[in-house]
Amino acid sequence: MQGLARACKLRIDKLVSFLSLALCCTVLRSQWCQSDVKTALAAASYSTVLLAALELLSACCTADLLIGASGRRYDAETPPRLKVAKAVHQHQRLALQPHGPYRIMIGKLGIDSPLWTTEGIGLRIGLQIPRFTWPDAPGSIGPKLAEIGKTADEAGFASLWVMDHFFQIRGVGEAEEPMLEGYSALNYLAGITQQVKLGTLVTGVHYRYPGILLKTVTTLDVLSGGRAYFGIGAGWNERESKGLGVPFPPTAERFERLEETLQIAHQMWSGEIKPYRGKHYHLEEVMNNPPAVSRPRPPIMVGGMGEKKTLRLVAQYADACNLFAYGGAGTIRHKLEILKRHCEDVGRDYEEIERTALRTVNLGPESMSPHDVIGMCSDLSEAGVQHLIFNMPNVHKISPLETFGREIIPAVAAL
Repeated sequence: MQGLARACKLRIDKLVSFLSLALCCTVLRSQWCQSDVKTALAAASYSTVLLAALELLSACCTADLLIGASGRRYDAETPPRLKVAKAVHQHQRLALQPHGPYRIMIGKLGIDSPLWTTEGIGLRIGLQIPRFTWPDAPGSIGPKLAEIGKTADEAGFASLWVMDHFFQIRGVGEAEEPMLEGYSALNYLAGITQQVKLGTLVTGVHYRYPGILLKTVTTLDVLSGGRAYFGIGAGWNERESKGLGVPFPPTAERFERLEETLQIAHQMWSGEIKPYRGKHYHLEEVMNNPPAVSRPRPPIMVGGMGEKKTLRLVAQYADACNLFAYGGAGTIRHKLEILKRHCEDVGRDYEEIERTALRTVNLGPESMSPHDVIGMCSDLSEAGVQHLIFNMPNVHKISPLETFGREIIPAVAAL
């Protein structure tokens, strides 16, 4: 507290008035996982407590407050010196990146934050890249993907996703169009981005053995500094499976394999090394070194909208769901009500699950305006979506990403 007082140019007695908020400083210095923080802060949103404390400090201090990604250097020019309220709106990192870490600068005092929370931070925006049919492909694919990834990262997107397919899928393009292997693409993006979370939307359970798949996701998490999601679903594309010689079991069996894979994920990321015995998978030594950087594990996302099986698996095993938002807010509300009932049945807190959705948006003079997109975001946020992921047919033009960063992401952060 003395160091904090000196950095803020305040006497110790001036800090007594907000001792109740000093707990957030302890949280920022700790390496606690989410459950410990929730216990410490009881029912309070620790994002809300953090902002309240920083705003109070900002009002009391002569030193300005700087907010940004942990590990980056801050001086008088980068980023500009801003009071905390302005910094949150303009730089977005605290408002939009739920999985941290962040560095809070009070004068010359730096505090690293390992916050992992989805509370109190508005609607987050993600980007899916489902198509690589760009001018001058295939030679242009690598440089253009890098440009898209860097731009999205700097614009304040919360997440960046690719599909886990090997042929292009119907509804997006022709099967013969270019398609990158998902985890190779994500590791490439991990090396050229700093903040954005990374994942497949979503992996088909039958493509890889579970142990190898989880090792692959762990590697992405380690190399990206804890930015991986584990997106998984039952899979559906029979053509690419048969085309590349991958077994394609019946639907019921794929769901059985999905549940076993989710069980293996929980065991493997718990650090407990023991055999796993399931109907379809048998693992003698579920060992995973190095362990994932994310704590308590990379968030597990189950994709799909099936009311009987998929949403039950979300309630039982997942940290996030992913729904299609093409049917509008009414469909989302209905699916989330089903998810709530499954949570009640299995004794799961519904609020622990991050609600994500996927939608296409096409910004342009003859299509959608930023105002249109903000309205859509508002409707879906009111329906219960916390993290809205967009794909954009014209993403390779880059300007749509810049528009999102300049006009849409700041506007929806307060939803």
